Amino acid sequence: MKPSKLGFGLPCPCGSGKEFNHCCLNGNLPPELQELLATLQNDLVHNPRLSMDDVEGLVNARMQSFNQQGLPHLCGLSPEQMHNWEGAAWGQWQNVSFNTPADLSSSPVMRFLEVLLQEMLENNGSIKLTSKGNLPMRVVQQCVQIASSMPVLEGSVHISISEFKGRNEDDYNALHYTRVLAEIAGILYKRSGRLHFKKDALKAYQKQGLAAFYGQLLDAATSRYNWGYLDGYTTELQLQRIWLFMLWRLQGHCSIQQLADEVEVLFEPMLQRMPVPEYNSWNKELRSMIFTRFVVRFLGYFGLVRAREKDYMWDGSADAVEFTPLMTQSFRFEL
Repeated sequence: MKPSKLGFGLPCPCGSGKEFNHCCLNGNLPPELQELLATLQNDLVHNPRLSMDDVEGLVNARMQSFNQQGLPHLCGLSPEQMHNWEGAAWGQWQNVSFNTPADLSSSPVMRFLEVLLQEMLENNGSIKLTSKGNLPMRVVQQCVQIASSMPVLEGSVHISISEFKGRNEDDYNALHYTRVLAEIAGILYKRSGRLHFKKDALKAYQKQGLAAFYGQLLDAATSRYNWGYLDGYTTELQLQRIWLFMLWRLQGHCSIQQLADEVEVLFEPMLQRMPVPEYNSWNKELRSMIFTRFVVRFLGYFGLVRAREKDYMWDGSADAVEFTPLMTQSFRFEL
């Protein structure tokens, strides 16, 4: 990936996971980092009598300046801003505010969670799972009925391939996703063939309702849930790491293709070291992954975009994204 924040002991901005001084510092530098190092070398050539402390101070000053300037490869963000978006705790981002709307009824994930919680409250805090460990059919049927009446899911695809319908939990992706997130977030837990409502989560629910869990589930979805869980992509690209960047860009231009182009630039150094996908160009592969993992199975599941069959095709031919009021009520970018 192109530069996040630059520093010798920080993760390399190429996305390899290694420290910068053990990776791109020794070669394979993106152009803007090559320019920075060339500037530093020029400084040292013209100041040969600098002490080690002076050299360290000069390097740190140059790096600090670099980290604070907007870069074209980051669509005008500075490396420091990008680094914050990638690593800050939930809600602690620079120039982004998050709010839990009073009305969460347009979010499939939140509506499905409500069904689960109500079922548990009616059954002394837990429900019995099937022999395969799945949710009972009555829960699945309730969620199918809810989804069929939600405007955000208007015209969703046929039940056999739908993200928002299913005959059981196994083939009902959005419902299974909701349950998995609730377990990751510490709202629910499984024990002895039953799904239980955690006591502290129950207290929060009784006090605040569903609003207690909206940010909690979004945090789990962006920081701990495996975005490759429901698909068969073999390419290991960390789209999840840049979810906030993608949301910022997509809410500005609403184009999946433009977002794929921008992400391709971000990941360019890493893509150059990886084998080209067997059946696609990198651009088409990224577009497909962004559509599946980000647009449908994150934004769509939470109700932040409309998920209509006429708009979204699994072959990746769709482009325009329509955001919902829930999105604008939840996230505000102040750049």
